[in-house]
Amino acid sequence: MSIEEPQGPFVLCFDGSPASERAIRVAPVLVGRGRAARVLYAYKPTERSLGVAQALTGGRIDAPVSGEADARDVVEAGVAVAREAGFEAEGLLLEADRPTAELIAATADELDAPAIVMGQRGMSGLKSALLGSVSRDVVNAYHRPVVLV
Repeated sequence: MSIEEPQGPFVLCFDGSPASERAIRVAPVLVGRGRAARVLYAYKPTERSLGVAQALTGGRIDAPVSGEADARDVVEAGVAVAREAGFEAEGLLLEADRPTAELIAATADELDAPAIVMGQRGMSGLKSALLGSVSRDVVNAYHRPVVLV
């Protein structure tokens, strides 16, 4: 693995939002068509969002709560968008075990990704400061290029 010559696929962050779809559709203009990619969707399983499990992990894990079947649908939709845009894409469904930005950055490192591609939801500065921003946190946590659309 090398920052200068990464060998892995691009990491395309997808959460089903219009911003994440737009980022994937725009990315081939910047990085080229036909590139290998993993469409990453991180979710918090419903069963880990109830009772004691929620009390232990609730504040640390900021991924959306979802059942596995629904999460699979989201990642499959993202793969379809990525393939339509020109990527050689595969899905990467992750159960979040830490904050989403940390999970995205660590996964991109493990894959030796040349860059992470993600959309911004366009929160105002105040909302972003109060609620946090996954894209901002990824930029701060990752030491390779991050393409924000």
